[in-house]
Amino acid sequence: MKLTDSFIKAIKPQASLKKIPDGDGLTLFSYPNGLLSWRYRYRFNGKEKMLSIGSYPEKERAINVYAKLGFKKEGVLLKEFFVDGAYRDAFRMAIFQNEYLEIKNYS
Repeated sequence: MKLTDSFIKAIKPQASLKKIPDGDGLTLFSYPNGLLSWRYRYRFNGKEKMLSIGSYPEKERAINVYAKLGFKKEGVLLKEFFVDGAYRDAFRMAIFQNEYLEIKNYS
C-alpha cells in the first residue's frame, strides 16, 4: 500500500514504535513522541541494510541537520514526486568521505 499525505497526517503517536510499510523497502517509522521518520531497507552483499532518509514533514529541518553534518546541497529535483494531487520537489545532498573524516577529525 502506498501511503498518502492525508493518511500520514492522520497517524497518532502510539505507546511503542510503529512501522508502516510503503512498499519497495520504504517504511515510515512512527515514534511514541510523535516523530515520523522514513527508512529504506535494502540488501548489500547478501546483508540487510537500512538507510534513514529523513523526517516527515519537516523537510527543511532534515536539510539543516544534514548541512550541520557537512553535507552540501547538490541540487533540487523539481516535481520529483506526485503526492495527494500535487508535485513535490526532492533535494539531493552529499558529502565526500574525506570531507566527513576531516570533520570528524579522523584524518
